[in-house]
Amino acid sequence: CLLGAGLAAQPLNFPAYGPVYGLPRAEVQALHADRLGYLWVATAGGGVCRFDGRQYDCWTNRDGLPSDEVWTLQETPDGRIWAGTSRGLAYFADEKWVTTAGRPRKISDSSSAGWTRRLVGRGRRSARP
Repeated sequence: CLLGAGLAAQPLNFPAYGPVYGLPRAEVQALHADRLGYLWVATAGGGVCRFDGRQYDCWTNRDGLPSDEVWTLQETPDGRIWAGTSRGLAYFADEKWVTTAGRPRKISDSSSAGWTRRLVGRGRRSARP
């Protein structure tokens, strides 16, 4: 047993990259690290931000998101980032957000019903594909 050997966990120091660094809201709903190494941040009332390790680029409903209340983020197998908001879904393409009309019937090649349910967020049930 390691505990019996007198070993203790080492303290870990993690930097906090919150509003001081440009995040619009301190309340974070979801995080996603994409295949290119960006950290995507879904905020409660501040839209979506992408962190490159130095600064945030942020988008709100003025930039095409259906709502600034973003619950969840997902990446499709082709690398597209989707945001589930309180007013619907949007995906990121060409440095802008594109809102979908209604709920998509299929947004992934595999297990779209479960994936959509997770994307819409917070246990809300989506329409069946």
